[in-house]
Amino acid sequence: AAADDDDDQLRRDQAGTYYNLGIVYKGLGDLRAALASFQQALDLRSAVYGQAHPRTGVALGCVGEVQALLQLHAQARPNLQRAVDILTLSCGADHRDTRRFLALLQSDKQH
Repeated sequence: AAADDDDDQLRRDQAGTYYNLGIVYKGLGDLRAALASFQQALDLRSAVYGQAHPRTGVALGCVGEVQALLQLHAQARPNLQRAVDILTLSCGADHRDTRRFLALLQSDKQH
């Protein structure tokens, strides 16, 4: 059991690192690298925390946000919608992340 706990902690740490890299790459304007990093964070967070966890929802929203910036609207919309759904259930409709991804979703629907 201790080895499983250590493995989960390692994957949580890796997910955090990939998420932070995504933020940095996005800030630098390297959207392809940001998307790859956020996707890695999403995959790890889904495995460690589960599909409905707020950390998973935020990573999913970041994937959708970068997809929208890359004009990948057909991919971005369902990811943003799922992020909004997860965050509404786990954090509430008024939470800043819920509102942020909802605004992005509404903006993206215009494309």
